Amino acid sequence: MIPKKAIITGSSSGLGESLATVFAMNGYDLVIHGRNKDKLEKVSERIKALGVNCSTVLGDLMLSKTINLLELEALKRGGSSVLINNAADILSAYGVPFEDIDDTKIDKILTTNLVSLIKLSRRIYKNFIGVGGGAIINMNSIVGLEVKETNILYGTSKWGLRGFTNSLALEAKSKNIRVMGVYLTRVKTREEFTYGMDPDEVARKIYDFYAQSDKSELILDDRPEEFKTNKYT
Repeated sequence: MIPKKAIITGSSSGLGESLATVFAMNGYDLVIHGRNKDKLEKVSERIKALGVNCSTVLGDLMLSKTINLLELEALKRGGSSVLINNAADILSAYGVPFEDIDDTKIDKILTTNLVSLIKLSRRIYKNFIGVGGGAIINMNSIVGLEVKETNILYGTSKWGLRGFTNSLALEAKSKNIRVMGVYLTRVKTREEFTYGMDPDEVARKIYDFYAQSDKSELILDDRPEEFKTNKYT
């Protein structure tokens, strides 16, 4: 029997915390991850109060150590059935012209948003094969469907994630593993964001999409029509 357990990266605040809450409310034991110890522990306590098990992994996904700890924590609890790749670097190079981006930012954004995600997915994917199936939900962005000026690195990572998601989905079908891409406009997860979708509402829609649909792609775009410039090409 496939275990009802989920791993969620970047879940010490924001949308990741909302996703952890909605999965816990639906009976999933959790492994949650973040870089802020105090925030992560507070989320863990709230999750446990919902009547499920919750363990934490603290660390930066740029480090192999953190990826290894997530795999080990999942295996220690008997495997998992869902991996949600939610952690991402959104703002490090936002609005920066390409000629002003340094190598450090290139490494940071592409590793955090794509390379580390692929490494973690490979480890958990092998576990899914062992338990007979599972699901990978890759949190993407409308930027992974549209081209945006002065957002080159983030856009590159998200278009790469789209390619990874769609390619893996084809290969995973025969192994009873579902791979999904979720494409979002801004979610109001930071104090400085004056607009955006409500993270709790977005999390509920993502859970319903996962639990009630067999589709591989979900687009949540609350922008007025005049701002939808590329129409998901």
